[in-house]
Amino acid sequence: MNSPKWDRLLARVTERLPDGVEILYHHNVFTRDRSYDWDSIVDTLDGLVVLAEPKRLGSRVYFLGPVARLELRSLIARKPVLLDSHNLGLIPVIDCKSQILTPEQAPRLKLIAPKRWKQDSATLKAALHALTPVSEDTGTKQHASVVDHLARPFAAPPQ
Repeated sequence: MNSPKWDRLLARVTERLPDGVEILYHHNVFTRDRSYDWDSIVDTLDGLVVLAEPKRLGSRVYFLGPVARLELRSLIARKPVLLDSHNLGLIPVIDCKSQILTPEQAPRLKLIAPKRWKQDSATLKAALHALTPVSEDTGTKQHASVVDHLARPFAAPPQ
């Protein structure tokens, strides 16, 4: 976040997500008045986009620290979790190979993006569809800004 490229990175991720998705990140959720407590917000999130540094420029290998690993682990079975890759775009983490790296007291996670990744994959389409906000007036999926979309992330649309 302290990088001069942060605004550009945030804009790139925002552009890759459906319109109307509210982007939360560490420093706008956890402030001086609200200390870090992942468990207090995890159930209100619709999904997670992981920003990780590649092993080297152009690599498909990414490393997550111990905290990011635990945050990812808390959501992966219930909600869309995407890895943002500079050169490959958004990749659902379930499509990546993963490996836990030692030390045991603070294990890190190694994610390897698929070799022949395509942006039109069914898993990415499903993840982005799940993240698309529901319009309050029509109950249909629209690319519209919905303030309280986090209150009912997977609610069935009205009949």
